Amino acid sequence: MKIARLFTVSALLIPLLVGCTPVDSSGEGSPDPDVTVPEETASPSEISWTIPDSCAVESVISAIRAAGFPGAVDVTPPWTPAAGTDLAAALDAGGIACGYGIPETDSGVTVYWVANSADVFASTASAVWVPEGANAVDLDLNRDETIAYFQQTDASADSEYPHWEVNVLFEGGLWLHVATSSWNDPDDGNSIIEEMLQLASD
Repeated sequence: MKIARLFTVSALLIPLLVGCTPVDSSGEGSPDPDVTVPEETASPSEISWTIPDSCAVESVISAIRAAGFPGAVDVTPPWTPAAGTDLAAALDAGGIACGYGIPETDSGVTVYWVANSADVFASTASAVWVPEGANAVDLDLNRDETIAYFQQTDASADSEYPHWEVNVLFEGGLWLHVATSSWNDPDDGNSIIEEMLQLASD
């Protein structure tokens, strides 16, 4: 998906949304029928999550700056996601997607918060992340996740930028997404996830 530049830093949102590419409807690259995604077992009524209504979240911006993006600011563009992408799934489910980056650079992070989204998370895993090569991982977080998917790809002839992405589901249906072009290890974004989680639980 190509996204128009918002300042020069909006170019960072192109590699960060690699996971938003639609799944091939021809059947090639469709998920293995044996792939299963664990279902959310907790009732949303047991845990109540609150997601922000604006990307101007200072605690998360501070965590992003501390994680290697000094001077990062909110550079969220007006999203126009294609059908069949995880960005479309997140927004259609009532979530919020934000882009934060360093002005005059292509360096930054994209995040989503989506509440009450266990079914959306499972269907997106099957339709988008698993076919793209994401693997289930166990993140070293203060709160255990229900399941997390991680993918990391290097720059190549097909992709100008490297891409790192984690999608995490927590009990009660909270889906958090963090993506960047700057990391390698699945736990590299944990400090940001922790801040996003704290905000959603307040």
